[in-house]
Amino acid sequence: MAIGVTAAPRQLMQFLTGPYFAKSTLTVTGLTASADNTVPHGLPRTPAAISYRPQASGGWNEKQAPDALNIYITVAGSGPTSFVLDVEY
Repeated sequence: MAIGVTAAPRQLMQFLTGPYFAKSTLTVTGLTASADNTVPHGLPRTPAAISYRPQASGGWNEKQAPDALNIYITVAGSGPTSFVLDVEY
């Protein structure tokens, strides 16, 4: 099953110093249990912060820091195969 990502932009803020900061919610489905998963986030910039909201109990972790194209998640054998991610970028 292919990994699916649905983005829902939430807000765009501007700091007093000038730069913009955006928040989105990503719904990720189709992850493979007992494996490393590469999730294409589709955001215009590298995520600065990610909060995970798994849809089931079980083990998972971030394999490495996200980059400009992907988020890297390792799911344990009993881990959830779908997430809701709150992302700041």
